[in-house]
Amino acid sequence: QSKGEGIFIDFNSDAIKKWTENDFTKSRITKMELNYNKDMINRSGEEKNLNPAYPLVHTFSHLLIEKLSYYCGYGSASIKEKIYTNLSIDDNINMNGLLIYTIGGGDGSLGGLSSLASSNALEKIIIESLIDIIWCSSDPICMESEGQGNGLCNLAACHNCLLVSETCCESFNILLDRKLLIDNDKNSGCGYFKNLVSEELKKL
Repeated sequence: QSKGEGIFIDFNSDAIKKWTENDFTKSRITKMELNYNKDMINRSGEEKNLNPAYPLVHTFSHLLIEKLSYYCGYGSASIKEKIYTNLSIDDNINMNGLLIYTIGGGDGSLGGLSSLASSNALEKIIIESLIDIIWCSSDPICMESEGQGNGLCNLAACHNCLLVSETCCESFNILLDRKLLIDNDKNSGCGYFKNLVSEELKKL
């Protein structure tokens, strides 16, 4: 038995469904799915009909792991994720959530993570995180990538913006793309948070 603490975030399934129906979202996910399935074939694995919600929620999780470590007293390597979203499309299952947690309190004192959710700090941290990943120090190479990382299964995601310690990630640092979160292009934007990002940029 282990003791720890965490933050659970439940995404609005109706909002995600609307986002997945966007043609630009479909195009972006198709690129990732092709790279992922090619890698699976090379590894003698099973091809999958990728659920668009998985890379969205997974990318958001990595985004928060990096940012929360600045505020909660734990190093990012001590924070782990659990994604409650199907990797493959399954019409019988509709869950879109994530748990960011730590066990043991070796790096900090238990309470530093959960206290962020019980205060008004979490919303501010999420907004800061989204603004931060608009630009990566490897851009434009990172943002325009057609495939990078393990098995080329990531798009706009690299060590300078989204990759975390292997012990933190349940999917070996694959199926990540920050463009799915923040792309606010008026003509081809696929960012789930594009309206929020646009509003926040106007304040800067």
